[in-house]
Amino acid sequence: MIETFGDYFVPLMRILDELPDRTGRSGDVISLFEQAYHNEIAPNQYTENNSGNIRWVHNVRWSREKLKLLGFIDAPQTGIWRLTEEGHLWLDEHPGATHLSTEESKPKRKNKTTPSVEKAAVAGSDVGFLVDLQNHLADALKPIIGSIFYDFIQRSNYLQIRLAGFLGCHYEFTLRRGTHEIALHFESSAKRSQSRLRGFEPHIAALGQSLGMPVLAGYFQSRGWTQVRVEKQAQPLTKKLVAEHTDLVVQFVAATFPILQEIYATDRRTPHRSANKNKPVNISPVHKILDQEIEAIRAYLEGRNSFQVSDEKLCDWVNFCYTFRMYDEGKNLFSLVNEAEVNPWYFERTSRIAKICGMRSRQA
Repeated sequence: MIETFGDYFVPLMRILDELPDRTGRSGDVISLFEQAYHNEIAPNQYTENNSGNIRWVHNVRWSREKLKLLGFIDAPQTGIWRLTEEGHLWLDEHPGATHLSTEESKPKRKNKTTPSVEKAAVAGSDVGFLVDLQNHLADALKPIIGSIFYDFIQRSNYLQIRLAGFLGCHYEFTLRRGTHEIALHFESSAKRSQSRLRGFEPHIAALGQSLGMPVLAGYFQSRGWTQVRVEKQAQPLTKKLVAEHTDLVVQFVAATFPILQEIYATDRRTPHRSANKNKPVNISPVHKILDQEIEAIRAYLEGRNSFQVSDEKLCDWVNFCYTFRMYDEGKNLFSLVNEAEVNPWYFERTSRIAKICGMRSRQA
């Protein structure tokens, strides 16, 4: 029965292993997964999670991310999933396997002598710790964030939490050599990032009292970006520490999120001024909707979200990109469309638009 997150890894690898060149488009792979394992996916996996996504689809997409960190899957281009040679070797070495945990070892290379396959490549490592931390945080943040969609981005030594509607900022947990850091980053223009930091400065002392530890605020990087953060001394990456840091991240978000909401609400109420005229320029609701749609498209192409987008919606986006001269995005989106899932006339129309996007992209 496919029910827990770890149950998805091996089935996903087997789907890819049977495809030509062990490669497939993400939408096709997800469809093949359901066709092959429909009777094994637990009924509760067809319900929506707290982010409004179908659980089994969400878990397939995130399984791909975890397998990518293990080196078992890569992405030769946007929207394409490919089983690597290491993933193929692992399946060869474990022909009867049905489960692979995040503590699974890397596969043995043929013609090389290596220690037992039980040697952990991820357990106790930065990657394994961050995977566990994300799994703990996935539902723990919902009571604080409410109906706001949030997504995770994980890299080798940090985990980001990005909130829909809060462009230019994100929460981040980072494993540094001597410290473990929890921060709220402002990475917009220098002026805006510094303005948002100033909005936090009157609250720093109260935040420190609430969290029971010093809260630091200031600049980082060389672009004028800013941050509010707390630090803990680095410790061995154990299961116990995952639980402790989960609690601390939740406390940090709970303490800072109301302030963040007020700062962004103030931003929206404050008229923007033209660079050439000293007159207020109001941002219309239409422009806000367009900005949100553009951000959604770029987040999808960059893999910064995990929600499922229908093939018809992808076609809508292609036409949107053509209208607003986002030719690269339009071309890349069309490569992800499954023709069988779109009305023929709409697919044909969109294909012509995509070709124009491709030509305009090459001319740019």
